[in-house]
Amino acid sequence: MSQERWDAKLQLLHGPLAGRGEMILQGPVIRIGAHPGPGGLSLHDYRGLDERQAVITTYNGEASIEPVGSAQVRVAPHEHVNWERVQVLDGAALLTNGCAIHLGRPGRGATLRFVDCQPLGVWEQARIQVVDEAILPQELATEQVVRADSGVPKWFVGGLVFVGLATLVGILLPLLQSQMRQSTVAEPALWLEDSEGQVDALTLNQMETFQGLDGVDQAWAAFVAAPNAKAAGDRGFVEDQTRWDQRLLNTTAAQMLQQTLYWDFWRRLSDISEEYGGVVEALRKAGLPEALAGIPYQESKYFQPGLRNSIACAGGWWHFLPEVANRVDVEIRDCRLRGSNDLYTPTAKVPPVGVYQRAEYINKDAYKKFQNCMADPSCTREQRRAITGNICRLKYGACAVDERDDFEASTEGAMRLLYDTWSQPEVLSSGAATQLTIAAHNRGWDDSRYDRNRRSPGNLRADLKRWKASQGGSDATAFRFIGDQMQCEAKDQFRDGACSGLLPPETQHYVYQVLAKHFLAVCFYAKNYPDSSVFSSWSEFEDGYCSQIKIPSLDEVRDATRRKSK
Repeated sequence: MSQERWDAKLQLLHGPLAGRGEMILQGPVIRIGAHPGPGGLSLHDYRGLDERQAVITTYNGEASIEPVGSAQVRVAPHEHVNWERVQVLDGAALLTNGCAIHLGRPGRGATLRFVDCQPLGVWEQARIQVVDEAILPQELATEQVVRADSGVPKWFVGGLVFVGLATLVGILLPLLQSQMRQSTVAEPALWLEDSEGQVDALTLNQMETFQGLDGVDQAWAAFVAAPNAKAAGDRGFVEDQTRWDQRLLNTTAAQMLQQTLYWDFWRRLSDISEEYGGVVEALRKAGLPEALAGIPYQESKYFQPGLRNSIACAGGWWHFLPEVANRVDVEIRDCRLRGSNDLYTPTAKVPPVGVYQRAEYINKDAYKKFQNCMADPSCTREQRRAITGNICRLKYGACAVDERDDFEASTEGAMRLLYDTWSQPEVLSSGAATQLTIAAHNRGWDDSRYDRNRRSPGNLRADLKRWKASQGGSDATAFRFIGDQMQCEAKDQFRDGACSGLLPPETQHYVYQVLAKHFLAVCFYAKNYPDSSVFSSWSEFEDGYCSQIKIPSLDEVRDATRRKSK
């Protein structure tokens, strides 16, 4: 029987080689693995693969794949499957055009699509064309021809062109690789001027001009869309991207790019791995989305000194206002207030409407000075900080008991507060349960349930109701409510009447910052704590969206911190 040689066309669906597009590999025997040897497809940048994982043969156009030894190989009609439910091959299996192959354990390894195979010579003209065009890398042909043992594109030239052209192509390879990985973000290089501060919120212009970040759809699907779909009982909120809040997604991605540049962020993540993991475990136990673990970072950077209290006297890990802490049984009592000999213990379950104007623990005159400072370009950072220190009359550490500062007590209270929003019918059915629950931590869901004297809720529930009315009264578009509200600059919150919108400016810029921090934390902890019982499940994202981001190692964070201190 004739053993005519056929070549195969494969495509990596994620990870470092996903940007290469369709690759033509020389048959009839194609070895695949971390280090498959000469003539093999090297996947050394993919985790969890054996030296030789599998072999594809293409004799007479009948392509098949077989695992090497006890290596795990799975085959499915398409890539949109749960690989944990696909049986591991124990022998050779035929490959059909368009089928998917997963090498290694689910959540690790590499996923490929088998595109087609053709006899020797069918793709020969394409090879020659690519070699000719290699001199002009900006006009690369869309179909790349590579040697099977290459980790980056190398043009197949043996026997077709002379050795000198091959040398020229080799010189051009770094440039070509750089162009194909242009979505990779810059390495962290900056430090915040104020070590107690946060990375700035985006401006409206940054939101509108953002060009995109490859792969963030994967993070959104896992940490936002999937919980939303489960809450609504509607898989369409995962599978149909037209039912995603695209404006909020794009804004989250833009904030991620800004956040990655600052060593302060990565250093803080390295310091709070235990606490971040503790919050994720609490969220899982409560049946809440993991993305909510970004909230205490946004609020207090996980209780970092200098951010343990806000100017509104929200305090502790989760920045509870005194009344909200009282509502969820996080004890706070016998607190000393500046300018008074009386002791303060919250008795209400909700803060007063207009906290800065009506709360007894706020210095109204100091807050007015702060507003004026924020509106005055000549007001310096030092002047602003001097004013902010006088706004909250409730000094840090001035209470006989303040469980907001206790990690376990405050996190238990946070789970109750978050679930109180998450479990509301309007939230569950919205297709935006994750982002609404995050927004409610800043805005409140419906305080009128706890104070009969309130004429209207004045919280997120009322905002959502008004927005639905403006959209014709339908629930069908509630999933994009948060993204639609981003109409003000973040600093407009300190200037009365500076802009209009259903949500306060602070809330408009709150959700995407929480999501961005969590999406990046997933990458950092998956890379640096792969054996953690909490973080190990995030390893699947390392070869996905995380591969597009420069995630520093713990050693790199320590080195950067050491250089800064010199």
